[in-house]
Amino acid sequence: MMFDIDENMPGALIGRFGAYAVTREFAEELRQSGFTGFSFGAASIRISDLVPADNAIKRTEFELITPTGVEMVDDLALDRRKRLVASERMFRLLSEWDSFVLEGSTMLDQPGQ
Repeated sequence: MMFDIDENMPGALIGRFGAYAVTREFAEELRQSGFTGFSFGAASIRISDLVPADNAIKRTEFELITPTGVEMVDDLALDRRKRLVASERMFRLLSEWDSFVLEGSTMLDQPGQ
């Protein structure tokens, strides 16, 4: 999976619409954490053609993270609209690694509403 970036990555997570990647460091944290509902794969980062040649964007190493879990059961899942759904404990960890997660998130109640 190829991800285009046009700025330095401020956090640990990129993607949308069911296709996500996390930094290699965050992937290692998740591997050792006991979280459920995802698998890892290969991801490549490409600097967008829209970025001026003189703009120094750092190439961070990423891994594809594929949500495989069930909402309200596993730590990571996709809802019907392919939005990422995280358990409370996964959300707390991800928020520590990526402050932008707080900006774009909403809470689900127990029945998933």
